[in-house]
Amino acid sequence: MKNRNLKPLMLTLIIVGLSGSAFAQGERGPRRQHRDEQAQGWERMAERLDLTEAQQDQLKTLRLSFREETLPLKNELREKKARMRTLTTAKEADMKAINQLAEEMGELQTNMVKKHLAHRQEVRKILTDEQRILFDSHRPHRHGRMRRG
Repeated sequence: MKNRNLKPLMLTLIIVGLSGSAFAQGERGPRRQHRDEQAQGWERMAERLDLTEAQQDQLKTLRLSFREETLPLKNELREKKARMRTLTTAKEADMKAINQLAEEMGELQTNMVKKHLAHRQEVRKILTDEQRILFDSHRPHRHGRMRRG
């Protein structure tokens, strides 16, 4: 009789334990996986372009400065998105504030796109004509957009 009562309890504990560990991995997993995919993507691109050591060093420096330059913009945009969520979910929405915030977010996104395009042009300057053709024909994967869809 004791065994009958213990089996469902043990089964429940095992299921809860497994689902808890899967959930914990899920929270850290996608972000880590995305970073790994980005690094692998860069390695594949560098290999595909057959970059020299000097080019790799130049591009690494360029990429780092680009990230340092755009990080504050990304952080500010994230803050504005959080504020937008607060404004749009309020009991009575302040449309003037929402519209103003939307304008500010649009300006930030435009600045980020401009910086990205300027960065791509700087990368292109480092490449040979043949490498530039391969680089221009590469279409980066937009994993973030695919996940949201």
